[in-house]
Parts: sequence; C-alpha cells; structure tokens
Amino acid sequence: MKAGIITFHDTLNYGASLQCYALQKKLNSMGVDTDVIDYKCSWFNKRYSPFYIENKSLSKVLYMLAAMPMNVVKQKKKREFHKRYLKLSSAYDRDTIKNTNDIYDLFITGSDQVFNWKLTDFDTTFFLDFVEKNKRKCSYAASFGFHQLDEDKREKYEELLDGYYAMSVREQSAVELVRDITGKTAQLVSDPVFLLKKKDWAEIAKKVDMKNYILLYSINDTDAYKYALKLAEKTGKKLVYLSAPVKRVGSFIPKRNIGPIDFLGWFYNADYIVTDSFHGTAFSIIFEKQFVSLLARQTHNGNSRLSNLLSIVGLDNRIVREELSLDTIAEKIDYSLVNEKLTEYVESSVNYLERITGANE
Repeated sequence: MKAGIITFHDTLNYGASLQCYALQKKLNSMGVDTDVIDYKCSWFNKRYSPFYIENKSLSKVLYMLAAMPMNVVKQKKKREFHKRYLKLSSAYDRDTIKNTNDIYDLFITGSDQVFNWKLTDFDTTFFLDFVEKNKRKCSYAASFGFHQLDEDKREKYEELLDGYYAMSVREQSAVELVRDITGKTAQLVSDPVFLLKKKDWAEIAKKVDMKNYILLYSINDTDAYKYALKLAEKTGKKLVYLSAPVKRVGSFIPKRNIGPIDFLGWFYNADYIVTDSFHGTAFSIIFEKQFVSLLARQTHNGNSRLSNLLSIVGLDNRIVREELSLDTIAEKIDYSLVNEKLTEYVESSVNYLERITGANE
C-alpha cells in the first residue's frame, strides 16, 4: 500500500512539523510507503506566512520588520528539517491535486485543524474531496478547532465527511461533533508525536550546550512568563525563553532563531518546563520532565486539547490555574504511572492505524 498524508506541514509551527514527521515515520515503520503530499493552499500560505500583516498599522509593520531576520532563519531551518526528515511528494495545488489518485491507495488527512474551515478559507482539499471513490480516505487525529458548527455550514460538512473509510480525531469534543454531523463514531487517538518513543526523538534532537536551566515556551495569553520568572528566582536556575517575542526583554536567555530539532534539544535538556502550548506539554511528557501547563485566558480548542491530554495520562494537577503557586511544579511526577496510561492510549491509536492500512492483516 502507498499512502499520502495531507496536513499543515509547511508552517513555522514546530508542532506542525514534528507531528507530520511522527505520523510518516510510524506508518513507514509499519511497512506503509508514505509520502507527505506537498499541497500548496494559497490562502493558507499567505495567511500564515511570517510576513503576513492583517492589520497594516504602523506598529504591526514595524514589528513584522523587526521579526523578519528571525523568521527568515526559522524558515531556512524548517526547510532543512523537511529536506532531511520528511519524504515529500511533488508540489500540488487545487488544480492538480486530483492527480494524486494515480499514486496513492490510501489518503490520510491530519493531524491538525484540517477540519477547521476558518483556517483555510474553506479549502475542501483538506477534507479529501478530491479522492476518487475507489480509494480509501481516512483522518488521523484531525481537529475542527471549534466545539459547535455554524448551521449554515452543516450541509456542506455532512457532504464532505461522507464516504470516509474511517475517522479519528484528537479531542473528545471532535468525537461529539462528528457524531452530531454524521451520526458516525470517530475514534479518539493520540497526537502523532506520541507514536514515537523518547529515544526516537532524542536521536534527532540537536545537542544543547547548556545545563541547569528552566525552559519557557509560551504561545498564548497566559501568566507562563511570570510563573517561569518566579521559578527561576526560587531555584537559582537560568531561564531560557524559547521563541521569545522580539519586543520582550527581561531576565532570560532568548532563543528565537531555532528550527524543529533545536526545539527538541531545548526540551530534552531542560530541568523544568513551563508552557501553555499543547506540543510543549506533549514533549514535556515524552521527555519525562517536571513541568506545568497554563491554560489560555480565552477559552479555545487548544485548552480542551491540553486538558484532555493531561486527563488521559493522569496529570490534571500539572495545570496552573488562578494562583501561580510553585507547589505544583515542586510535586514530582511519577512517570511509571504516566507511561502506563500513555502506553494504553498510544496502543489504541496504533491499532487504528493498523486497521486503516491493513498492516495487521
């Protein structure tokens, strides 16, 4: 069998690159020849370009110009990662994507918010609408990015989700949405990064020449920075701020011009991790770190995804809520218990992949 994955692989988001790598590597290890389909969604690429400015105010333009050198380096490192670690197909656009039916037996969409019409200006390619009926189309850890579907979109979603051989999603809320829209049951599966072991990630992580530090990785509106500063003050450890905003200065070591393997290296070598990112939390767990996670102030799907993960592995207590108490991170995590629950979760996800690929037949 030859499979093609379509997802949001071509962004500066570290989690997007790493989840794509993990799913492809896992499928290849199962004997499935797998490509990442290099699909070019023009609206997505424009909207999520590091040089895109939605509000062309003077302050936004100045910030973009200040961030440009950093983003140029990050783009270069992302492309290097793709060239070395991803097996990409030829480039396709909306007009040529149908030609992939001559190449692949199985199409997989996900993992990411591939079912979120708002992120792609409703580019239905990510719903696999180009796949011919004699081919097998599935999703893996797909997400909607919202909890409730607008009524004016319901009919279109019913049409787009019809004909899937199997569907799996990454949040419980998405399971309920699929059931509501189609009447079918989607399987809840792990994010692809958990399909690989700690040693697999350590093998590609770039070595970091620093010890005795706290890692801060914050991408949302939270008090993660304040928490990390308090922890650094109490422990006397250095504070490394991964992807720190260019406008922020303070008592930390900024690490801005990094790529996916640098990202892994800083997580792997940290003593403590403070984050409000889902994939920041995921790699904290994979590398068995002492960490805390903060929820974004505005309720969104990222919060439910993070909370859902921590609940599954029995680490609800690592969420820092209203009080920035250092007692949370002081309580040591028993990873023998965490790994038992995580193994069960991942095994169920692998079983799903075996079913859709026929790898266990």
